[in-house]
Amino acid sequence: MNFVASLKRIALVKVAIIIFNNPENQDIVRKSDRPISDGLCSVNEIYTLSKYLYFKQKCSNCGIPNVLLENIFQLIPPMRRQFEDWRSEHSINFRHDFGQMNDICWSFLGTIDYMGTAKRLVRSEDFTFFHRFPVACFYWLTNDVLRLWLAASTTEKENLIPYIIDCGSRKNILSAVKQWIKWLEDGAVQKRHYKYLKKLIHFPGVIPPPFEIWQKLSTEEVKCLRRRILRDHFGTSIGRDFFFRMDANIRMELFKEDAHSALSMHLHWPLQTEFLEMAKRLYSSMDGFIFFMVISRIIGNMYHKEESKLYYRNLLRNFWLQSPDELKNHPIVTFFSKHSILKFYLM
Repeated sequence: MNFVASLKRIALVKVAIIIFNNPENQDIVRKSDRPISDGLCSVNEIYTLSKYLYFKQKCSNCGIPNVLLENIFQLIPPMRRQFEDWRSEHSINFRHDFGQMNDICWSFLGTIDYMGTAKRLVRSEDFTFFHRFPVACFYWLTNDVLRLWLAASTTEKENLIPYIIDCGSRKNILSAVKQWIKWLEDGAVQKRHYKYLKKLIHFPGVIPPPFEIWQKLSTEEVKCLRRRILRDHFGTSIGRDFFFRMDANIRMELFKEDAHSALSMHLHWPLQTEFLEMAKRLYSSMDGFIFFMVISRIIGNMYHKEESKLYYRNLLRNFWLQSPDELKNHPIVTFFSKHSILKFYLM
């Protein structure tokens, strides 16, 4: 299944990125950084009239028609939310705030290109060896790992592991760095690359490895790794790009094995428009619990992505209407309905 953005969409995204990255605009964008779920911030606060007028004034000399400006402004809140999600995820993983908007690599769809952003970070002089090297290891950037290691001083190499431990990076990051260092200290010979780095495929949150790793895995190892990537990366471009480059039949087999993750992937741009159709293809692989979890995921998106609240509410209604009665009548779902919780969202 291929998703082709219109030229209009691509152009709007490019303009939105320029506005988003402009240092003059970043302060006003960041004023909306509080999580919506904290009860202190509403969609009205995200785009108050003053902010709208501010952006409109800044763009007034660009010759962009007002109707297109409206479309551009609608792209900025979800882009900001993607940025904050990416920033939070990487701060937790690496215990460093890579939160500079200009360091983000955006796709033509208006989504963050995780791999492209990682390459940009590890090649940026704005970050130290201690910040860049773990990122290069985590994202399988072999050439950058070699380059950074060769350029590092003896002191930097000796202090790298203690630094990662002291700053509290996740254990999978520390383990990945240790495996890469073992390979480097054994001469960084390409034919021993697999011997040292195969262990990484078993780590939580593993990034899809390069082709030379895949081709040496057994059939069962390939299946297990694909399942893990679907489970861990359904919400980012890492998972989406990986699965939609795959043979369609193999992809559907994996989706049927984990319908919840597959449908969760289809709640993110640009796959939302395919969610209902994908659900029809996966009902036979769902039980009442998975059905309930998907409903919960949609409701969660109403609040996590409040700028699209109405869209997700309509999506939930349509999902409910098209779903088989045997799923809607499952005990966990009927309990949810009897207490009027689900009815509230279907109104």
